[in-house]
Amino acid sequence: MGLVMLIICVLTTWAIAHEVNSLTHLGQLLAPSPWLLGGIALVLITWVMRD
Repeated sequence: MGLVMLIICVLTTWAIAHEVNSLTHLGQLLAPSPWLLGGIALVLITWVMRD
């Protein structure tokens, strides 16, 4: 079950990052770098899988 949650979190983060990057005027404001998105995804995955 943990692996399924991990895959869901990764796919959700990828989809959100793709949508934010496709919006040119929001891309620079909300996602200045892929490292920031990766950090947010890592925190989210750690929080979801803390059990």
